[in-house]
Amino acid sequence: MPQPAIRDQILDDLEKLPAELQRRVQELVHAMVVAAQVSAARHEILRFAVDDPLAAPRPPRPSDLPSEAGPEDVLDEIRALISDGQIVAARRLAIEAAARFPGHDEIRQARRVLNDGKATVGTRGPEPSTDEEFEWLRRPPEWASGKWVALVGKEAVAASDDLAQLVESLKTMDLPKQPLVHRID
Repeated sequence: MPQPAIRDQILDDLEKLPAELQRRVQELVHAMVVAAQVSAARHEILRFAVDDPLAAPRPPRPSDLPSEAGPEDVLDEIRALISDGQIVAARRLAIEAAARFPGHDEIRQARRVLNDGKATVGTRGPEPSTDEEFEWLRRPPEWASGKWVALVGKEAVAASDDLAQLVESLKTMDLPKQPLVHRID
């Protein structure tokens, strides 16, 4: 929309025109506004329908690849689609390929890389609390100064001047949860 001063000048100039010409200019302006709105709406619809990673997943379309196509043929087609900028089509093909070749590592990787942007919930469950470990870190004992320490709860289960040495010693321990490792300076 033009700035108010410019808009007022346009309206003043429009009033100076004969009535029939005023009506025709108003029709043309209206048609241009409608066309611009339709074009903008069409652009938004396409942007969300095609490129939006959060859009609802669509079922894969039937593939153009013959049913006898092997995993390498499918991977070549996925790469070609990516090279052409057709990410959505590559994503759909990767979904189909993962269903057709579930044991193929590269296809599983392509499916994972081209995922639809949705988060998945892991099966490990919630992370254990580290409140006790951080409480220990607020007031570490003198002996820990300059050392790497591994904490489980309020207990330092291992300490070393060398991180690699600490990690090696942790591998031999049977701990109730993953230790928090931190350097005390």
